[in-house]
Amino acid sequence: MTLYVVSSTAWTASYDGQLDLSMSLKAGESGEATVLTIGENTSASQLSGSISFTAGSSNCVVSLTQRAPLK
Repeated sequence: MTLYVVSSTAWTASYDGQLDLSMSLKAGESGEATVLTIGENTSASQLSGSISFTAGSSNCVVSLTQRAPLK
């Protein structure tokens, strides 16, 4: 999954959650993209997490949910 960050200033990102998630960039300039890689959910339950983006005094939170595997 590619998530494009549109900002007129430099930005930072931080992740908090249960998903096996990595980001190619955790900080960037206007128009730079971060690629999200989410590993397979091998647990028996749904997993969740959130990415918080900050640019100047603005903040945006993206919530993520990964379903439990089908049995």
